[in-house]
Amino acid sequence: MNSPTEPAQAPAAPKALPPKEPSPQRPPPRQQELRAQHRTVRTRKTIIAVAAQHFDTDRYGHTRINTISGTGKFAKGAMY
Repeated sequence: MNSPTEPAQAPAAPKALPPKEPSPQRPPPRQQELRAQHRTVRTRKTIIAVAAQHFDTDRYGHTRINTISGTGKFAKGAMY
């Protein structure tokens, strides 16, 4: 704290941080995008395969979204 008789001191400049390196646990952003795209494609193929199986056995009119998502073990929202 400054006393009334001393001049005010400017705060010290913050030290520059070294450049941030990617975490070894987390892949770079581009790789994350590719993994997400692969997961999306895999989920889509699973949905189509499970739905086709149910359409074949139960017929289209008797197949429900809950049945497809339950058999395929994915979230119902993935179908939308």
